[in-house]
Amino acid sequence: MMLKFNNKTNKVEYDFKGKDLVQGETDGSSFPNGGLRATHTAAGYLAIDTSSPVFLRGDTIFIPSIFVSYYGKALDEKTPLLRANDAMSTHGARFLKHLGMEDAIEHGLKANIGLEQELFLISREQFFRRPD
Repeated sequence: MMLKFNNKTNKVEYDFKGKDLVQGETDGSSFPNGGLRATHTAAGYLAIDTSSPVFLRGDTIFIPSIFVSYYGKALDEKTPLLRANDAMSTHGARFLKHLGMEDAIEHGLKANIGLEQELFLISREQFFRRPD
């Protein structure tokens, strides 16, 4: 329990422990098909995603996590992206090895996104003159 009532001070205290961090909802019965699975396989498993950083926004801590079914099927939107990233790293490294670039693939490949996606600032008049 993270909230406790202190009888001596008559105040509610917030007590956050590490064991509370790894707790997750285990009922995945409504994902993704509305509970059509057998009861013993209806569990959903929540795990912390250690490949993404924990961050704060205001007074809230955000802990990236993944949510999968009993059979390992993704019940969230992040798991497929992590799996695709792993596949890209594995097979991209294999491809580079065939090209003779073993030195470049020692730690696998990593996908990065950023502002290199080409951001152009133009005036409103020029925007409306575009043919597309």
